[in-house]
Amino acid sequence: MIASSFTLGTIQIDGRRYVTERHVDDFSRVYNFEYLASSGANYTAVMSARSVQLASDLVIQELASDLSSVLTYGDSATVTRSYCTVNQLTTMARAFYRDATKENAVAMGAYLSTLTDNQLQNAFSLTASQTALLRTKVTSAVAIWHSIQSEAGQ
Repeated sequence: MIASSFTLGTIQIDGRRYVTERHVDDFSRVYNFEYLASSGANYTAVMSARSVQLASDLVIQELASDLSSVLTYGDSATVTRSYCTVNQLTTMARAFYRDATKENAVAMGAYLSTLTDNQLQNAFSLTASQTALLRTKVTSAVAIWHSIQSEAGQ
C-alpha cells in the first residue's frame, strides 16, 4: 500500500465510533473499510494491521487467479505480476507441479515451458543438467497440452 488513512465518525452514546479506513495501492486502486471501534481503540494500529493483511490478500488473490489461468490455458496463460513477485509465482508453480496429477500436471508443465532455464533452475533449485531434464519434460507437456486442447469438444 502506498497510502493509508482513516477518518473518525461521531462518537456514539456508548463511546464507540465508526472508523472509515482508506487504503490506496501502487496502481491507485482504493480499498475502503468501515468498522465500529470500541472506546479507546488504537485506530492507527488497526489501520496498519489491515494494510499488511490487504497487501497479503492481494498477493494470494493474484496467485490464485494466475493458477486458474495456467490450469485453463497452459502455455498460453496470462499471468500477472502486479502484486506478486516472480519468485512467489514460480514458488507457487513449483509447489503445485510437484503434487499435480493428470491434466493439471500437463497444463502446469506447459506453462513452465514458458520460463527460462534460469527461472526453472532457481524455482526448482536445480543444477544445469537437472534443468535440462526438466526442460525435456515440460517441452513434451506442451505437445500433450495442445493435443488435449485440440480434442476438447469433439
